[in-house]
Amino acid sequence: MRLTILEHLYRQPGPYTSVYLDTSRDSELAQRKVALRWREAATALADQGAPEADITAIRDLVEVLRPEGPSGHAIFAAGGVVRLAAELEGPPRREIHRYAPLPHAMPLIAQHRETIPHVLVVTDRVGADVTAVGYDGDALRREIEGRTWPIRKVQAGGWSHRRYQQAAEETWERNAAAVARATTEAAHAIGAKVVLVAGEERARSELLHALGPDLQAEVIEVPGGGRAAGIDQEAFQAEVAKLLADRAAAEVSAVEDRFREELGQHDKAAAGFEGTVRALQLAQAEVVLVNDDPAANGTLFAGPEPGELGLTRDELPGEAVEDRADAVLVRAAAATDAQVTMVPPEELTLPDGLAALLRYRL
Repeated sequence: MRLTILEHLYRQPGPYTSVYLDTSRDSELAQRKVALRWREAATALADQGAPEADITAIRDLVEVLRPEGPSGHAIFAAGGVVRLAAELEGPPRREIHRYAPLPHAMPLIAQHRETIPHVLVVTDRVGADVTAVGYDGDALRREIEGRTWPIRKVQAGGWSHRRYQQAAEETWERNAAAVARATTEAAHAIGAKVVLVAGEERARSELLHALGPDLQAEVIEVPGGGRAAGIDQEAFQAEVAKLLADRAAAEVSAVEDRFREELGQHDKAAAGFEGTVRALQLAQAEVVLVNDDPAANGTLFAGPEPGELGLTRDELPGEAVEDRADAVLVRAAAATDAQVTMVPPEELTLPDGLAALLRYRL
């Protein structure tokens, strides 16, 4: 996972108030339960010394959240202001209320589905709807409308028959070229890894032919979908979500395979707690691999700057604070532009539950 979602979180000096709350409001009973859970969280935070301003800021946000269906939120406040509120993939695995020097961000990473930068194109012979989704999850939408005449081959007969057919084919090709340009521009803008192409079969074929070598992303055809009325949008969106989830799982597997290879060659890999910390200290870590363990209770020391961390206080110049190891590691990874990948232990057991792929070998 790229940590762009945490980009602004560490700009505010701590300490931080961190809350993971089940915010499901899909029934009247569920809404009352949200209020009860929040009161319990507020009491726990006050007992830990969290400032009233932080608690009030989070409370004001919780009161206006209206997600659809089962939902959860990770909310972080500092200085009396909510610095980040992120919706989770369903209710939190554990409800957490914590006041500490650093935000407790690892549970957010563990329960935040990786966004695969992608472009979804739903096309027909007239144009297309192009939706681009980047790492931050924000969607940019554009509607492409091409020429509409002549759009169908007509059975005119006589000398004009071939001319009408040729004109219709030229219109299709011209429209496909316009959609291909818009698709390529959108893919470049967000660094897309995947382009999903759906819609009318003939229009899909024309678009696939029109996409040129400038498009670096993988192109996948998606069955179903269309711009006309009567399309089962729910089934289509479910198919798109499945394709993206499969792609995300494949990326995790690729990271695991690369780590095994690099470790076996004693090359660009570090394994274990100390090795990973040292790699982050040198801004050497490209990807931090983590076996999710909510019970882990190790600590590290963090300096004033986000990239400063140490196994002991003496390793850091100036003032340093001690906090959860995972909180310190996530802050350092975000500061050094390292990714964090959650690795299921049944697929790859890491020493101390921690490892790193390195940008370079010392």
